[in-house]
Amino acid sequence: MAERIRRFNENNLPPSRFPVAHREDVTSDDRSVTRPIRDAPTIASCQLGETWRLWDLFGSDYRELSAEEHRTCVAARRLLPVATRGPLLLDWEVARDDARFRPMTPEESGQPDWKFSPESPSHVHAETVVDGHAVHVDWLHAWKFGPGRKYHEIRVFVNGRLAGRGGRCACSLGFGGNDLPAVAAIGQSAAITVALGPNGPDIELWTAHLIGRM
Repeated sequence: MAERIRRFNENNLPPSRFPVAHREDVTSDDRSVTRPIRDAPTIASCQLGETWRLWDLFGSDYRELSAEEHRTCVAARRLLPVATRGPLLLDWEVARDDARFRPMTPEESGQPDWKFSPESPSHVHAETVVDGHAVHVDWLHAWKFGPGRKYHEIRVFVNGRLAGRGGRCACSLGFGGNDLPAVAAIGQSAAITVALGPNGPDIELWTAHLIGRM
């Protein structure tokens, strides 16, 4: 089992250099405020695409990236944080391909007996502008059974291109992985980190040294 866990975790991205404070670690700043998630979709387009609904711990790995995307995500995690610019609060909304609007299909469940959580797959996202750059963040979650397994995945797009990712997962067979927080470079001197606290994403805006960019 230890060897299986090691092989599974080899697909994770390398650790980032950014310190991350989760919601349970803070008591007085804005990160302790949970914003509601809108049920009515208003975001016109999402760069994530459609294939994410097939992502799993088996078969279609939820961490799959193209070679170019992998280089970009690794480079972002090599950035050197200079100073925090504070928490970034986003207005989240349910995406049009969330289970509330499109229930999971037998093909997407990954199991012949079709076992899954009723809220799976979940997709919420948000958009903002940082230093003149369009930033789009997706928060994805799926929970399936036979064996029991689940993942959370964060994808960050900047100006329409994938700029960073990070996620975590667990399986009843005894393995899992975690390469949060997601880190993404924004322009020439900024970055964001997206961690997952008990109430959802914790997003921090940073001034960052881009010496690590590939």
